[in-house]
Amino acid sequence: MRLYTHNQIAYEAAVTMLERHRRAAVIHPTGTGKSFLAFQLVEDHPDDRFLWLSPNDYIFENQKRNAQRKFSNVEFMTYTKLLRLSEEALMALRPETIIPDEFHRCGAYCWGRGVERLLKAYPKAKVLGLSATPIRYLDNCRNMAEELFTVDGRLCVASEMTLSEAIVRGILPAPRYVTTMLRYQHELRRYQKHIDTMVPQGMKEPGQRCLDALRRALCRADGLESIFARWLKKGGKYILFCADWAHVQEIRSSIPRWFREVDSAPHCYCLYAGKPETEAEYAAFLADQSEHIKLLLCINRLNEGIHVPDVSGVILFRPTSSPILYKQQIGRALTAGTMETPLILDVVNNFDGLTSIGTIRAEMADAARRLRQTGQDSLIRVEAFQIEEQVEDGAHLVQELEKALSNTWDMWYAEARSYYIRHGNLKVPRRYVTDSGMQLGVWIQSQRAIYSGTGKGELSPERVEALDAIGMVWGNLPDTAWNDAFELAREYAQANGDLLVPDSLMIGGFDLGKWIAYQRSRRKNGKLPADRAVKLEEIGMVWDVFDARWEMHYRQAKAYFETHGSLDIPRTYRTGDGFLLGLWVAAQRRNRTSEGKGKTLSQTQIDKLSAIGMIWDGTFDAQWSSAYARAEEYYRQNGNLDIPYVYCTPDGYKLGKWLARQKSAKKTPGKNSNCIMTTERFAKLEDIGVVWDAEERNKTTGCGGSRHI
Repeated sequence: MRLYTHNQIAYEAAVTMLERHRRAAVIHPTGTGKSFLAFQLVEDHPDDRFLWLSPNDYIFENQKRNAQRKFSNVEFMTYTKLLRLSEEALMALRPETIIPDEFHRCGAYCWGRGVERLLKAYPKAKVLGLSATPIRYLDNCRNMAEELFTVDGRLCVASEMTLSEAIVRGILPAPRYVTTMLRYQHELRRYQKHIDTMVPQGMKEPGQRCLDALRRALCRADGLESIFARWLKKGGKYILFCADWAHVQEIRSSIPRWFREVDSAPHCYCLYAGKPETEAEYAAFLADQSEHIKLLLCINRLNEGIHVPDVSGVILFRPTSSPILYKQQIGRALTAGTMETPLILDVVNNFDGLTSIGTIRAEMADAARRLRQTGQDSLIRVEAFQIEEQVEDGAHLVQELEKALSNTWDMWYAEARSYYIRHGNLKVPRRYVTDSGMQLGVWIQSQRAIYSGTGKGELSPERVEALDAIGMVWGNLPDTAWNDAFELAREYAQANGDLLVPDSLMIGGFDLGKWIAYQRSRRKNGKLPADRAVKLEEIGMVWDVFDARWEMHYRQAKAYFETHGSLDIPRTYRTGDGFLLGLWVAAQRRNRTSEGKGKTLSQTQIDKLSAIGMIWDGTFDAQWSSAYARAEEYYRQNGNLDIPYVYCTPDGYKLGKWLARQKSAKKTPGKNSNCIMTTERFAKLEDIGVVWDAEERNKTTGCGGSRHI
């Protein structure tokens, strides 16, 4: 197997490092043939057992096709299959060398666990890692080379080369990059919103002037038919990166119109990871050598580890915020050993595309400078590649607009400093607006995004230092916010003895009650990290708040029972802290079965209430009988029931009010479900001399007295 010069040098370094440290990583850009280093290692050690790991099967098939030979000493396995291996199957592998291809993918939670388990099982195995970039940009910029290939404090990277360096050295061809600005209206709206909301009143005019100039220039942009007719060639092979299956259908229906000036009968194929039947279309695309233009619509495939021969270029229809994915898609058009200039046609990235490709050009300049500084001038083949702008001066106008908007930074900083002086920190709520109407919370958030590489713009070291001086928190802001809320919860628990925080409770403008409820919800859904759950439990967190509050109210009901000897509690009765205990007891009767609106009581809860005199069935009858007994006792002692409305029995029962309700129930039967006047009750009240109204009393006595003497 003959390696290119750059790969031969990397291979020799990797072999030496494997012998010394048993670990070696090769970080070369897509298209440079780094998989051939691993094949060379396999070929040079025919008696060793190799385990080759990769994100998916089609990468293996493509690599074996490129190698044009079979290797009996290699077992290919996906990271997913590795994760699912039983302990017996894992121990049966017995690899002497492990090759984690695209090893940056080992940072994924599940796949990472599988790899960790494998390396623990075979600590003496050699490990050769291959990747275009070890950085996981959307995962807090984790460097997987440092995590997987650090041995005794030494970073074992045998060879590292950036995409830009590969282009400068002529290892990969310099592409022609074409920007289209087709979705500029979205970008213009974003900039307009920025000017309207983020720029102080006195600074709006320069930014608006630049935006208007850019808007006029973009309005002259061509449509896709003209763009494709200008840049694509009949007979060429192009990969179109799409967002999803619906996007594919939309693009496929437009292809006859878009490409009619290039080819009246374009050959269209599709490759989609979620649809196995499209594999046949991919094979047909590879085999198609006709004179027609060949278009492969691709979803979640060919992003990494795959090199399609004879590709004339790529068309980026899929927006992405991942620098890894962006460079991988571009890399499909760049292959070592080809002399043709590939086309990269950026349809959707628009202004982002200008920034990303501008970054690659800056990296190329840095790579050329480093080569000169190390005396390797002879390796430099090209120092820039051509960018074709559909809109003349589009990049210049964007840069001018960005410059005009960034000139207001000092004014924002002054507002941030004032906030720091007043509050002692820079933890500005996102919706915070200054007295002058500036959305300071949004600005602070944007500075963090720029600093982490996920936002637009630049932060010079001087600006970072200035923000540091006023307490800027650059790290994981959600973690910081959670810890701050946890401290408030700890203070509440220390002061109140529990974490049964009312939902409406706010402390210092923070919704602590809602935050506590949210933590319970996340734990119930399995989304609260275990370490956070443990911290909350240590300060008294109760996950089932219903059961906890039930116990508290049960203790209040028990105290009432111990004082009064029953749970015959008036509905309006409140405990010392204002809790309506009477209503709660009534609710427990309903919640004994699922007919109630609350959570159905457990058998333990039912037993505990029964033990303190709870009457479950016919409770209104029991209460009525208890009140009647008091009325009967009054009648026995006084010979009448001529009781004032406000009269209370010696034990505090409002007998006068109860008697008035009985008379009212006779007049309006069924209106009050708690006081229904049945025939039996009427007769019993008659027996103890109830006079139903004044007119009746006058008729019977003539002097307002009872008819019972």
